[in-house]
Amino acid sequence: MYINKCLLVLLLCCLTLKSVNLLLIREADNRQHNQTNADPIVIEVSWTAHDYNLHTIPSLQLVTNPLVSRQFSPVSKEIFANLKQLNAEYARYAVWFPYPKLAVAELDPPSGLLQCSNVGENYPLHLSCERNGGVISQIDFASYGTAMGACGQMKQGSCHSNNSLSIVQRICIGQKSCTIIATNDIFGDPCYEYNWDYTEIFNEIEGEHQMSIEYYTRAYDAVIQGIRRHTNNYDMKYVGMALENHNEFNFYKYFLNHSNHAPDIPLDMISYHFYAIGTSRTDPQSWENFFPQLDKFTIEVEQIEQIRKNLSPQTRTTIDELGVILPNDNDPNAPLFPLIYWNAAAALYAYSWGKLSRQNIDVVGHSQLVGYPQLPNLQLEPQYPSVALLNWTTGEGTAKYWISKLLIDTADIDNDQAVITRTSDIGDQNIFSQAFTSKNNRRWILIINKRYASMDVSLSGCIGGKMQIINEASGFGPPTEITLTSNQITLTPFAIAIIHMPTAKK
Repeated sequence: MYINKCLLVLLLCCLTLKSVNLLLIREADNRQHNQTNADPIVIEVSWTAHDYNLHTIPSLQLVTNPLVSRQFSPVSKEIFANLKQLNAEYARYAVWFPYPKLAVAELDPPSGLLQCSNVGENYPLHLSCERNGGVISQIDFASYGTAMGACGQMKQGSCHSNNSLSIVQRICIGQKSCTIIATNDIFGDPCYEYNWDYTEIFNEIEGEHQMSIEYYTRAYDAVIQGIRRHTNNYDMKYVGMALENHNEFNFYKYFLNHSNHAPDIPLDMISYHFYAIGTSRTDPQSWENFFPQLDKFTIEVEQIEQIRKNLSPQTRTTIDELGVILPNDNDPNAPLFPLIYWNAAAALYAYSWGKLSRQNIDVVGHSQLVGYPQLPNLQLEPQYPSVALLNWTTGEGTAKYWISKLLIDTADIDNDQAVITRTSDIGDQNIFSQAFTSKNNRRWILIINKRYASMDVSLSGCIGGKMQIINEASGFGPPTEITLTSNQITLTPFAIAIIHMPTAKK
């Protein structure tokens, strides 16, 4: 709830936003990316041979930062429109510590003349004009819901109780001070469509918070007990640990042991993170190394999964930060990467989802929706530009965004099943491929070029099918759709394709 009271002086604050820097476009270097395979790589699919059930949900992370702020950002409208268009399940909203004033309302201290106040649901709001011996004479704004804006510039949000102002006026005007509890019982529920199922308790506990696992486990229990005590909400589910260093195996062994927790504490889900680390910001050839890093990570995931299954098999897993971080990412003087980087990072996410789906991981969250380099016109310092899914100048989707959407739109979780897929690519050094079928005889195959070179592949029976391809040519637009007229397909560097096979003949 936001309340502006005892108003004697009208304050107007204006913020002029100049146009932000255009996203630097660099051409990929002029080397010829000759096809490395003399003959096409042959993909063979046994469409009736079951491999594993598809259970892994593609999702994403949204971290709060100034470019997301509706009051500040020139592209916030586009950002939230694209977020809505994704229609992602299990999206992670991280209220990150570098921006505490975007997570909690920043309010001016009481002056005795003009006051603003804000509290969360179920908390008391205190108003007072006693400082100068006065009484509350006027309430100019009140909103129970999702109001926004700085003091003197408050506006109603997407949900708002229409009786907010009249209730506060009735209780407070003429009083030296008053107290109002921000509850649905008083104001009604203006946001009844809002659904928040999981709360993750702290982020990167051993990194940001430097907690031992013993201390964290006690804190995890205490937070849940506090939430239940104050809200009487026993339906909320919880996510634990959010480890930065995912291979802290002793952390899993301790936390997933129910005997280390207070009685009746749920272990609904655990989380941990993975970022492939680049060695160059400008050399696309070096980005081929993202994929071996992911291969090593999946070996460690196997170890984590074995611990989880032994100690707490009902606990689910979300890898809720997965992506790439390039070197010197927050250095204002670091060179910006060529546009094909978006394709390399998108290919890494698609590859991660494909590999982790075999391990039955519940959620794989793409990191992250918004990042940016230094933006002088907005007075913003860099915030991990290499992790962004959206163009920070226009709000358009990068290849990272479009592969997330393509996987979300294509994969029918818990209905599709993977089938045996083989290739002539020895050791899968150049491409990744995995085919899926569904109960309605739909057949599709994910193919990823892991190389900074064009690759030809041969897929029998695909003529007449449809290909959706994300490559350098698709740029900041959606996948290019092509009706296939040949069994041979060319994948340009770091391209990702989903082939929708023609309907099988009965």
